Amino acid sequence: MPQSLALNKPWTVLVGPTGVGKTAVAEQIAKAFNTPIIVADSRQVYQGMDIATNKPSLACQKHIHRHLINLVSPNDFFSAGAYKKEAELVIDHLTKKGKPILIEGGTGLYIKALLYGLWEGPLKNMAIRQDILEMEEGMAYQKLIKVDPVSAKKIHANDPYKIGRALEVFYMTGRPISSFHAEHRFASEPKNRFLMIGLRRDRADLVSRIEARVDRQFQDGLVKEVEALLQKGLSDKLPALRALGILHVISYIQGKKTHGETVSLLKRDTRHYAKRQMTWFSADQNIFWIDLKSDESPLSTFDRILPLLCKAENKL
Repeated sequence: MPQSLALNKPWTVLVGPTGVGKTAVAEQIAKAFNTPIIVADSRQVYQGMDIATNKPSLACQKHIHRHLINLVSPNDFFSAGAYKKEAELVIDHLTKKGKPILIEGGTGLYIKALLYGLWEGPLKNMAIRQDILEMEEGMAYQKLIKVDPVSAKKIHANDPYKIGRALEVFYMTGRPISSFHAEHRFASEPKNRFLMIGLRRDRADLVSRIEARVDRQFQDGLVKEVEALLQKGLSDKLPALRALGILHVISYIQGKKTHGETVSLLKRDTRHYAKRQMTWFSADQNIFWIDLKSDESPLSTFDRILPLLCKAENKL
């Protein structure tokens, strides 16, 4: 495809909750259009966290190239802003090669940053940040519930970085960070034309798939993977290690939970995470939703998506 056409061709963006089947459908699109997949996943950027973050197998990665996975060590901090910069470099490179742009993932903030831009917010205030860090355990989250209940519902009680940032913005501006996000969210003009397709399933079907996935994670060696991370001396306070499954397994390794309790809690928390993802994506009116049947194959889903892709391209 000539570069001039690639520049104008709308991006394809495939979104949806964890466990819905995005990866397999994205592979069908990638094969059909001979293009790699740009992954939008805030945990797959980290190295050594393959099972916990459900990365495609090495065989799948060799068959269809993925960009923006295994970018950094779990020791490193990685943000939506960093993702945006990396993704734009990849997109520029692929566009110059005449490749269609295919983005797939479930991290709504990463996708929003890439499509609509970011609300940067005030710079860090280390004095305020230190005061927040020195609060007694649990107090920072309780404070967040009082000053910004909207953000508190979205942020996990054990996520000190996001709690700290939300409180920091409140103390610096006198406004909850959620109010800034609400003003900015999806308000900007998109940077490029795109077709955003959302995949969703009946709740019972999605729950069944999530529970089967968690069972596979343990069968595939999730515990050994987390043990390897801990043997490297990584702190469980790192943002990377707050990925679904890792803290659960750490509690199991430390003898705080039984194997059965760990599996049950991870299934529950993954269901809750999928619900939060759907809440996020449901707010974007630009998404064209496709409801999947429980026995629907990825190829069948691609056949349903193909007319949408052709129609979007023909609007040039």
